[in-house]
Amino acid sequence: MSDSGHERLQTELRETPLRERMRNSQGRVGNMCSEGRPPRMSIPVRAVDDDFYICTTIRDAEDEIDRLTAELSECKKDAERYR
Repeated sequence: MSDSGHERLQTELRETPLRERMRNSQGRVGNMCSEGRPPRMSIPVRAVDDDFYICTTIRDAEDEIDRLTAELSECKKDAERYR
């Protein structure tokens, strides 16, 4: 799949809030384990494929954690300046 197609699918997936996608990802992993199956995937990839959905959600969560950590660091620096 082309990069633009991949990005289009990520944009579509990101219409669902991150917290909701995280809960859904937990359910998907749980279903795969209880059903003893690998992730559902298709060619070409679709936004609802388990592997794409879970991996995109994890990457987005990591990015959000990094963003919040950087923001918190800046807030701490600002607080130190005013002490």
